[in-house]
Amino acid sequence: MHRFICAFTALFFVTPCLMKASPQDPLIVYIRDSFYEKWHTLLERDLPTPVRFIRLPNSALMARLRMEGKETKAHVVLGIDSCYMAELKELDFVAPSQVDPSLYTLPVPWDKDFVPFCYGYIGLLYDTQSLTRPPRSWEELAALQEKSVVMPNPLTSTVGMVFLEALFQKKLPLRVTAFHRKLRATPKGLSEAFGLFATGKAPLAVAYTTSAAHRQEQYKNTRLKPLVFKEHPFLAYAAFMTRGGAARTDTKRFLERLVSPAVQQHMYTTDHMYPVTKEARRAAGLDQDEPQALAPISNLTAADQKTLAHAWRALTTR
Repeated sequence: MHRFICAFTALFFVTPCLMKASPQDPLIVYIRDSFYEKWHTLLERDLPTPVRFIRLPNSALMARLRMEGKETKAHVVLGIDSCYMAELKELDFVAPSQVDPSLYTLPVPWDKDFVPFCYGYIGLLYDTQSLTRPPRSWEELAALQEKSVVMPNPLTSTVGMVFLEALFQKKLPLRVTAFHRKLRATPKGLSEAFGLFATGKAPLAVAYTTSAAHRQEQYKNTRLKPLVFKEHPFLAYAAFMTRGGAARTDTKRFLERLVSPAVQQHMYTTDHMYPVTKEARRAAGLDQDEPQALAPISNLTAADQKTLAHAWRALTTR
């Protein structure tokens, strides 16, 4: 009986401890679908705890975070476009990353609460079979006589929104109305726009200008080339830890893995972006001069996004 009472007493005091989060509770990571497909096995390797990835379509990630706010169950969010960093700070659930910023290098000023893992430039690609003499500047683009450009819709595509913001803020020497007259189509997303362009429906497309290797691998041709003008909007993809994730010891390790050689060496061949480490860029032959990035980068509050959406609707309904 005495032994039974001791065992019962021990269980009484131990049980509450077992009910708390243990080191083996999975790390919950909200991740964009496209990034999950490419990197999830690399990211979860050698971590001390299991990772539970919650996959979200690219367009749904920000919507999920806006809906959940501080109540989000995520410990880490992976795949945020840099233009949304200001809005995420407004939502007040971003915790300091604790990741040493010397582990990565970017050509623009950066908020170290977010950990970037790839970046690129938004500009124009052209089809060498359709344009024997492509425009050599934004001004020459404006002088084209036909509707020749496909651009992702700014209301549903980050690439389209960042490009439009650069036009409205006069960061590009091209008037919004002049560019709008060159648009042949504005499909929902970058994949749809690029698909129209790659199949010859338009000679020019607003897209990432970064990776010729990615385009050749995906479309098995070398005819699609970037127009490298002096000015280009800049966009990076990043991850961050939430305030709930900051209480864990494995979130920092997960974020550090994003900028580790094991992950960064695969960045250029599996995506259309630059790696964020000098070593990975050098190994991929990307240590040459890059286009001049715009500074500061697009970093839009919720109010900024509404203003842009209103301006675009007004432009398209004239």
